Amino acid sequence: MSYYPTEAEDGTDRMGDMLAWRRDANGKLMSSAEYYASPQYQQKLKYAALDQELISRGLAPTVPITGNHSMPSSDSLPPPASHFADVAAPSTSSLKRKSDTFAANEDSDDEHYYFPADQCDAVRRKLRNLMATGEFTQGKLCEKLGVSSKSYRTFMGMNGKTKGLNTATYGPAYRYFQKQEMTQGPVPKKRVKKADEEAENSISIRLDGEDTISVPVFDSCDEVRKKIEAHLRMPNVSNAGFRREITKTYPEAKAIQSKVLNDFLNKTGPSAGNTSSVFYAAYVYFEKMRLRDGNVKSKHRVEMEKRHPSGFDTKRRNEGRYYTCMEGQKISVTEDKFGVSHVHRY
Repeated sequence: MSYYPTEAEDGTDRMGDMLAWRRDANGKLMSSAEYYASPQYQQKLKYAALDQELISRGLAPTVPITGNHSMPSSDSLPPPASHFADVAAPSTSSLKRKSDTFAANEDSDDEHYYFPADQCDAVRRKLRNLMATGEFTQGKLCEKLGVSSKSYRTFMGMNGKTKGLNTATYGPAYRYFQKQEMTQGPVPKKRVKKADEEAENSISIRLDGEDTISVPVFDSCDEVRKKIEAHLRMPNVSNAGFRREITKTYPEAKAIQSKVLNDFLNKTGPSAGNTSSVFYAAYVYFEKMRLRDGNVKSKHRVEMEKRHPSGFDTKRRNEGRYYTCMEGQKISVTEDKFGVSHVHRY
């Protein structure tokens, strides 16, 4: 099917929504000459140029975030407006500086802005790293991106390269980080030095219950995730090195794969991931660091000890539990930030 469908002989829109791009602000179907002189066509030229720029930088090919047709390359676009005697050709002067082109598109309200289809996990990781710096609260970050907190939480709760592609958060977040990279350059990867990794091995403290994998846990899953994300942002700390260190909290050799760590980090909720080996091992690891450095307990830790005197449950998943009620009653279950379930019957 052609990217640019045509109207039926009687002038009606036989393609349905496929002709939406050929309509002006009042919904009137534009002629070819009118369309090639319109802002929509000039915007598509800019998008095509940006598409080629992203590919030239080694990024993934782009696909539309919305809509039901594909973005053409600049070579496959229809004839320019100069083919029509009464229409001026669109200017390409703004394409000289690619970063300017991106900035011009960044605030566009055009629904056909194009993004890579397989970068959802990468964007989630960048968002978590940004939150770990303390530069933004979740509310401020949502305001910066122009998305709702609900949309943000939905996107962050997904897992997979293409999961969340059509959420309202993926596009603005990808655009935010892409603009940063195009104007400031990619963040260089820091090489992990062997000496620094060996320094982490200095934690020789043993906790009660460590030999039987029964150390009481007094942190929620969300709190442990925050600590992991902040720790991974430290200089000379790698994902693989961190996984090797936390596996030492088990009495026998136990490998924690990268997928297991990523699956845990991609969850959201105080009890989401409570049975993961990462949750238990990371808590023990950070507790050893706290004792080694002589740090006091946080307010969250103190409150967790009150709410969970025997430690947070790491054996049974909190989701999927059954609750009973009397005939005719309704029931709802909520969870506070400490992972305590509250059952409401009415």
